[in-house]
Amino acid sequence: MRRFLIAFSFFVISVCLNQHIKAGDLFSGEWRMFVTSTGAEVPERDASIMLNIVKSGNFYNVQIKVPQAPQTAKKNRGGGYWDQFLQASQDQQTQFAIQLIREQYTGKYMLGDDGKTIEHLNGSVSFRYRKEGEMLYSKDLGCFKKQGGETSEPSLVAGNSKDEATKLNLQKIRSAIEKFRFNYDGAYPDNLRYSLFTPYLRNIPAEMITGSSNVVGSFDGSGGWCYLGDLQDSGFGKIFPNLKGKDSAGVEYKDY
Repeated sequence: MRRFLIAFSFFVISVCLNQHIKAGDLFSGEWRMFVTSTGAEVPERDASIMLNIVKSGNFYNVQIKVPQAPQTAKKNRGGGYWDQFLQASQDQQTQFAIQLIREQYTGKYMLGDDGKTIEHLNGSVSFRYRKEGEMLYSKDLGCFKKQGGETSEPSLVAGNSKDEATKLNLQKIRSAIEKFRFNYDGAYPDNLRYSLFTPYLRNIPAEMITGSSNVVGSFDGSGGWCYLGDLQDSGFGKIFPNLKGKDSAGVEYKDY
């Protein structure tokens, strides 16, 4: 009986250690970004941001590799993966942005209390592991899949990315409206295509759920944005996603 108890104890300890090792290895390996923070898919054929994560003691060393922007992307701006690196027209400015990403994300990380997040010791950035997609998620960069692992459907794993990107684009529009009001004694623009408004927001960003930047004057849930520019409307001046349904947190899109 005593031998049985000893053997059983070793078995339990072994299982616990294995679970601990597995938990500790969730992040180790090489990861490739396949969905950007805006919810756009990065095709397998394109160069992508790569993470190399190595566990060292109680910490994780993260190295980030940011590819150089290809010449074809520089000639064909708009709507693509490289938009985040190509805001500046000069190569020098583009390289500065790439170097900034490298410096911000490279470094030593520590496992968070939840056991699913690694947090930069000298910064505010983090990566979160999602078992359902076998992936890492970064709020500012996007979704990463482990090299050699199964590919997850972008539409299933990038929900939060698209929600956050939609909120960000909505904030850009609202900020532009407030700047307009500041210069026009508190008045709202008649519509967002109004010639006097375009200097404040030359191109209306899309909501990233459907990818539409269309603007309508009354809510119909067809995508894009709804701007209430009619003085007779009780919600005059409001701008919100023209979307039916709820986001990944259970919030109605039209309540953003």
